[in-house]
Amino acid sequence: MDIHTTIRSRVAAVAVAAAVALPALFLTAVPVAAVNCTTSHCATLNLVFATNLGNPGYGLVTSSDGVLSCFESAGPASGTCTDKVAWSLASGSTTITLTGSPHTGSQACYSHDGANLACSTLGQNYVLHVTLLPNMSASPIFVFLLSRDTLVVSMTGTGTGVVKANGVVVSCAGGACGKDYNYGDVLQFTTSASKGSFTKWGHDCAGQGATCTLTMTTQHFVSAEFDVAATPAPTPTAPTGPRPTRNDGSAGGTSGAQSSPGASGSAGQEVLGATAGSSESDLGLLSTSAPSAADGAPASPAASSNSDGLPWIPIILVVALLVGGVNLAIFQVTRSRRPPA
Repeated sequence: MDIHTTIRSRVAAVAVAAAVALPALFLTAVPVAAVNCTTSHCATLNLVFATNLGNPGYGLVTSSDGVLSCFESAGPASGTCTDKVAWSLASGSTTITLTGSPHTGSQACYSHDGANLACSTLGQNYVLHVTLLPNMSASPIFVFLLSRDTLVVSMTGTGTGVVKANGVVVSCAGGACGKDYNYGDVLQFTTSASKGSFTKWGHDCAGQGATCTLTMTTQHFVSAEFDVAATPAPTPTAPTGPRPTRNDGSAGGTSGAQSSPGASGSAGQEVLGATAGSSESDLGLLSTSAPSAADGAPASPAASSNSDGLPWIPIILVVALLVGGVNLAIFQVTRSRRPPA
């Protein structure tokens, strides 16, 4: 075998090996720029982002062939959003995997008809496998939804008022109110009392001052307490002014002979048993009143009510005069019957 025969055999072997390897190579989709669509099957992928199916969020879609890298930011998409895929004529179709990666606080979804959605769990990727046929043009619809978190506001206490979030009233009279906010919204809460005054925050705002600031990355519950100050009970005050006086000059109460029933009874016995010689002292005893508070002596309990002692004073004086008169008459009769010395 000459050298030319050897070269021809080796070239033939390389050609056979290439013919076997090339179909396997093109089974994996590669960018159109690397192949010629006249000798390969080709298809087109055009990513579409729908912003009318919910609250637009943020995310990125990439393709398994490394061509697509399309970013959605609640507006016009940016980046590479079109991919022309080519594969070997030996295969009737090829498959491209698209991965939707949501931004924090967003959810990745896919819509096959532009109306209904299939979504992943919040924060998780959505993986879509697209089968392409020759000369096919596919427009898969991805949707990134920005999550919304609920704020619940309630009021407690004996007073009334309103709670505002960024200047807008978010509270309801007599119950709890709920309102949804976009993920990442920053809310500053203030209060306005209509009865009583604001006392304190509760739940997720507990411990904060006159204002409370929260970032909506999850559901939040806020309570505000309004209280009406209690009215203090009146303090009792001692009576002022002069104490009432009796006609006999003592400051209230009754005489010593009237301080108790026993005292008046003993005084009566002394008067009835008195002799003519002691009539003046008996009268003096009856007319003597108890020491008054003005004399430095403590006031008797009876001094607090003049109505209990005053009606008895005229009766005592009359009895004393009668007893004195009888004693004087007995003394005169006894003296007249004595024989002259």
